[in-house]
Amino acid sequence: MAEISKQCCRKVKNKLMPLCFETPLGLLLHIIEMKTGVEPAITFIVLSGFISIYLIFGWCNDFVCNFIGLIYPVYPSLWTVQSPGSFDHKKLLNYWIIYSSIGCIEYFLHKLCDLLLFYWFGKCVFLIWFLKDERELSTVGTSFESEAIAAYTAESILVSQKIQLSVPLRSTILNRNAKWKKNGLTVAGGNGSGNDLNQLFAPFGIFVDENQTVYIADSINNRIVEWKNGEKKGRVVAGGGDSLIGEHMLYGPMDVIIDRKRNSFIIADTGKRRVIRWHYQNDIQSETIIPNIDCRGITIDENGSIYVTDGDRHQVTRYDIGNNEGIIVAGGNGAGDALDQLNIPYSIFVAQDHSVYVSDGGNHRVMKWINGAKEGVVVAGGQRQGESLSQLNYPRGIVVDQSGTVYVADHLNGRVMRWLKDAEQGDIIAGGNGGGDQDNQLLNVTGLAFDKQGNLYIVDMGNSRVQMFNIDYSD
Repeated sequence: MAEISKQCCRKVKNKLMPLCFETPLGLLLHIIEMKTGVEPAITFIVLSGFISIYLIFGWCNDFVCNFIGLIYPVYPSLWTVQSPGSFDHKKLLNYWIIYSSIGCIEYFLHKLCDLLLFYWFGKCVFLIWFLKDERELSTVGTSFESEAIAAYTAESILVSQKIQLSVPLRSTILNRNAKWKKNGLTVAGGNGSGNDLNQLFAPFGIFVDENQTVYIADSINNRIVEWKNGEKKGRVVAGGGDSLIGEHMLYGPMDVIIDRKRNSFIIADTGKRRVIRWHYQNDIQSETIIPNIDCRGITIDENGSIYVTDGDRHQVTRYDIGNNEGIIVAGGNGAGDALDQLNIPYSIFVAQDHSVYVSDGGNHRVMKWINGAKEGVVVAGGQRQGESLSQLNYPRGIVVDQSGTVYVADHLNGRVMRWLKDAEQGDIIAGGNGGGDQDNQLLNVTGLAFDKQGNLYIVDMGNSRVQMFNIDYSD
């Protein structure tokens, strides 16, 4: 019975995972997670339960219901004004018509509505379901909105020759017995959560270039920050304005890479459901290259193909130069834990043979999909959620070296693990000393990268900092 209960709980949590990361609720849940370490799904369940009870028995439950119904669609409505095509205009208009019509009816039948114990709860559920269902219909389908994507990709990422790219260091050669210093050095942030130039707030993705300059997706501050080696302050290179409205503004970015040839960043602008190219030496500041996507991880191979995770469709998609449509390279068979499925994919890594590695967050595992394969293999975790050496707890950033060793940011366990090829368990190479802000501690790790020397960079989201662990040559 206990095992059945656990399985039911896991299924409920997996179903709720997509809800826990929708805009703008996801950012709030990330802040709570960062401060408390509580999983977003658990926080979502508790908050939903409290609000549900209040809507049934609480004082002024009619006001709370109508307030939720008013606030919930405000962001997509405002964003639609500035960004046509990001949300369906007609369906949003239908929502406001229904909301207003119900309000008019309630004006005359308010006493009757109050007598119906579950009325305000039912109305709130209906309004949320209506808008969510509308968004799902506009984002999930077999057509993948090919016309819209073709229009964007034809304009933005199709070029006639290969692009010379600054990609994550995929050629890092590390000894399988390599060790790193136990104490990390703070190379970005570490001055509390905030929006000053010496601060970060819930950082996620990271990119380290050949000069050890660190680029960070500073999600709550809605910006990309450049932090040069040895500097005490960073520099905002994308986003970071006071307003969230407008094509040139970011909202909750979760990953960033650099395209040197085209003088631009490629950013997973998660809150606005898009992937954008941000030019830093051009009159055109930003352009959407992939619209309407729940993307949290991006990378590029040496051919210029862009790989993106898609949390809505539970898949990884590749966009090749000269191809108008994306190609599914991992997942795409709905949310689940089968070998041909993913459940909220986060980070991706592409090996030199074009095998795709995916941190499969909801399944607490890292998957490898050989180029052209119909299903993947588990290369780390996959033993359910936990903290033993054979388990992961919502994995995030991943890097794979030339020998096939997988390095993974074990998010809620506050550690970075190394899994040798074909190993049944990993070993801890950084963190794992309890959640805290000491030099040997990590709290809710997200991004992960190595520099050319093999030094390890870790995004310590819970402490709003980036830690570098120097490779240890003493042995």
